[in-house]
Amino acid sequence: MEDILIFKENIGADVKMKAAGGIRTKEDMEAYLNAGCDRIGTSGATNI
Repeated sequence: MEDILIFKENIGADVKMKAAGGIRTKEDMEAYLNAGCDRIGTSGATNI
């Protein structure tokens, strides 16, 4: 999450971000989406 917040502060508005790795719950997924990610990559998507 720390990296996502740093990227969001320092990149242009047209750059899209994808969070991946360690996303295991619906709450994790929502937190990354709320932080500005446009996509989520997780092998556990069907479980979430």
